[in-house]
Amino acid sequence: MLDTRSDILLASQEILGALDAVELHQLRLSAEESKIGGRARFRCPLCLQPLGLRGGQGSVRLDAQDRSSNVALHFTHPRDPEHHCPYKTNGDFTPEQYEAMKYNGLKETRAHRMVKARLWDGLRREPLIDPGSLRVERRYRGKLPDTDWRRPDVQVCWRGMDLVFEAQLATTFVTVIAQRRAFYRRNDAHLIWVFATPPGRGLRFTTKDVVFNNNCNLFVVSERTAALSIERGGLVLEAWWPVAEDRLDGGDQFRWNSAMVTLDELSFDESAGTVYYADHEAELEVARARRDEARRAEQLRRLGDARVLPGSSGTLFLESDSHPGHGAALDLDRADGVRRHVHAAAAARDSAAFDRLLLAFQARGRISRLSPADEEERARHFEAAICALISLEVGAPAGTHLENLRAVENWIWNSHRGYYSLFLNAVSVWRREQQVRAHDPRSTLSAHVHAFRSSRQGAVTARAFRQDTSLHSVFRIVFPELDAAMDRIEAVAAKRSR
Repeated sequence: MLDTRSDILLASQEILGALDAVELHQLRLSAEESKIGGRARFRCPLCLQPLGLRGGQGSVRLDAQDRSSNVALHFTHPRDPEHHCPYKTNGDFTPEQYEAMKYNGLKETRAHRMVKARLWDGLRREPLIDPGSLRVERRYRGKLPDTDWRRPDVQVCWRGMDLVFEAQLATTFVTVIAQRRAFYRRNDAHLIWVFATPPGRGLRFTTKDVVFNNNCNLFVVSERTAALSIERGGLVLEAWWPVAEDRLDGGDQFRWNSAMVTLDELSFDESAGTVYYADHEAELEVARARRDEARRAEQLRRLGDARVLPGSSGTLFLESDSHPGHGAALDLDRADGVRRHVHAAAAARDSAAFDRLLLAFQARGRISRLSPADEEERARHFEAAICALISLEVGAPAGTHLENLRAVENWIWNSHRGYYSLFLNAVSVWRREQQVRAHDPRSTLSAHVHAFRSSRQGAVTARAFRQDTSLHSVFRIVFPELDAAMDRIEAVAAKRSR
């Protein structure tokens, strides 16, 4: 039956089996009172009629303390001869048809209506949807020769792509899930399953059917995403995906990453039929490679052959305008010292301090060596990327004469595009979206994001859009908040290099 308090389908034994005789009678009376008051707690998932609790002789005892009792409670439909529910009439339906009827019945729950309303309100604010294409609970017809159809919760044509949204609030509909995925893939539509709540410690079985087959990405709409959709002028979803390292042991209990994302930030994989924000499978490959590398290093250490580059740890002595004085010490393994150094260099606009820091990390073997011409170019990118990220961290331009964060974004896009993905991730991590958009009357930010995402849809990324990960070892020390973002960027880079 459908428990309207939680909008979740439950077997009767899940409700009744854990209660003693007193609790069962209390539930029986409260269910009847709520039904009489027009707010029935329990409903049939097929016909949505209110259900009552009735007792009679049966094999399940009501009172667990009374060994002689043989009274059982069960859920019943109203005694209405005009009402014909398949559950009552035992109609000639296939299991798939029963599943579809239950699925459609759940579309009328309060939680489901709220999800649809929030999707519609966010999508209607999108500037790039085709006029008249946004529809709720309307038929989506297959392209000939496919004469089948479905009725998604919400559908829209965005940037020339058909997007269909289905709220997944049910518990036992793997057949429906599989059929809908197959139908929309046949008809070149992108199916996005949406949930009303974030993942807890454990996922429901059929939630796993959806999430684990969508690059482990789960999308949520909530009161918070609804407010952000209004603020940003387009649909915002809360994306969740597992921490890759938690899958290495083969279990299904994960910690979860999350981010507020727009449609522009999603990837649409037509071949796999997935829509995702984080490429979890690529992240998993990186995590496995790191684990294997750590194991090899441990094996070498045990064999007495742990090879460490000369000077790969210890203290570096620097002298610069931002750290005056002969022999000023900077331990490259101490994040707080390195962070203070780059913040001071940015405040003083001391390019020489950035150069010396870059050379120091290179001397320690943390950064690969390049040709002199390439070294000069990388040093320029290094200073710019550090200053842009500090600007986002503190909420105002740092290390530059630029007026605002919008100008900083434009600077990175035009001159340092190899770090644009990290910049966008940092905007999200430090929640600077509103500030970056504040001075953007022509929506050039949206155009940049769209061009960047589009460049990454194919199997090969154009040279102008390739992301440089060679400086991540420094960025990880200075900006530990961006660790997860750099993991994702490296995972995508590794995947595209194969």
